[in-house]
Amino acid sequence: TTPATLHVGVRLDLEGRVHLGATYRQEFAVPVSVATRADIGGISLTADVDIHQALFDPHTFVLAAAVDLDRLELELDASYSAWSAYKGPALGVRAVLPGAVLTSEPRQPLFRDVATVRAAASYALDVGRSSELLLRAGLGFEPTILTTAPQGSANFADGPKLFAGLGTTLALRGLLPRTLRLGAGLGLGLSLIVAIGAQNLFVLRQGIRREHVFEVALVCALSDAVLIAL
Repeated sequence: TTPATLHVGVRLDLEGRVHLGATYRQEFAVPVSVATRADIGGISLTADVDIHQALFDPHTFVLAAAVDLDRLELELDASYSAWSAYKGPALGVRAVLPGAVLTSEPRQPLFRDVATVRAAASYALDVGRSSELLLRAGLGFEPTILTTAPQGSANFADGPKLFAGLGTTLALRGLLPRTLRLGAGLGLGLSLIVAIGAQNLFVLRQGIRREHVFEVALVCALSDAVLIAL
């Protein structure tokens, strides 16, 4: 099966200084099904595994606006993503054994629809007669898509997030036949909810006490690596 989705957008320029835009991205998901049949010692075994929404991407609507005020440019966009349609990464399992049929229970809805807001500004400065320095800054907020509190000790992936960015571009004209642009930037992502689990709390306590810090950190890192590999 090869799924196809629709991506559409429209842009409207008002008086050359105000720019409006809207986009829509259709939901995307790939169904995966694995069927297994085996005979072991004359006993027939059947196991079926279904993933209804692998590689899921929700319906997303985006509205954006930009205002050009000569040297200053302001941008704002808001998006709405329909994550409530996502059934989650859980697998649907059905196993047929002699005298028994095992099936997985459907889970309660895990995800909710969210709205994300981002804003940015840029300002142009003259550097010499033919060069320009462009300064940029941006800020964004994305709430958690979970219907319940995020789990675990690291919640950057599923907790509320605050994003910030700084950047600059130097445009050098006259040195080459075409304008030479040199850019640099800094991005920061911060999860607004950071839960501290038992392991992290133990590591922090050992660090504060300065007791076997290296050994504790090494054991915890190796155990995490083994669990991730499994």
